[in-house]
Amino acid sequence: MVLPLWAAYVAGGLAISGVSSYLIYNNWEKLKKLFKGKSIVILGQRATGKTTLLNYLLKGEITLEHEATIGIKKVKVSKKKLAELGWNVHINSTQNDYSGVTSNYEQWRNALLNVDIFIYLFKIDEWILDEGSVEAQIERDIKNIQKELNGKHIPMFIVGTHLDLLKGIEFNSEQEKIKLIDELQKEGFFKNIKSRLNVGDSKVYLHFGSMKDHDGLNEIIRFIIGHMEE
Repeated sequence: MVLPLWAAYVAGGLAISGVSSYLIYNNWEKLKKLFKGKSIVILGQRATGKTTLLNYLLKGEITLEHEATIGIKKVKVSKKKLAELGWNVHINSTQNDYSGVTSNYEQWRNALLNVDIFIYLFKIDEWILDEGSVEAQIERDIKNIQKELNGKHIPMFIVGTHLDLLKGIEFNSEQEKIKLIDELQKEGFFKNIKSRLNVGDSKVYLHFGSMKDHDGLNEIIRFIIGHMEE
């Protein structure tokens, strides 16, 4: 899925409601400044949250339910609009939503021709349960798009989603969650993927999180913003 110019984003009458809404507003103000005039491409495994992240970045809408994207289609899903959280946000452009199936690699490569910021999503919960199959999928994906990415000198973000779906794992504190993420960062497979994309002036960042609610999405956005400001 591709997010074109941030100039297409129009926001008016933003009413801040609560701490979470303030954080969202603060993040968006930074995003608009950082991403203005840039093309963002979000790719990855099926059902990893690509459409959710697309809607959140562009419209401030949280996806409640949707079917996996097949081919390219206009984003049309059931959402919790930000208006319900006290906001008034408008968008005056239609975005493309790319699916996460291997038959669409040509579409992926075309999307990356003029990319300024690249985000790749995969399921970290499935990797922990069955790392072999997930690693094979990631390997295929990276192999098919690596040529288009190498030498672009752009920020790239590899994000493992669905951290909240790990069965039998409950974090007693934020420190426990951070410790698990630190351990995942050290895994050889992920370090290898980063090194393959981290060519020239490109910068590759790895993160793990959840998109089940706006707090989880906000955490991922803060991670992206933090490294964009470096």
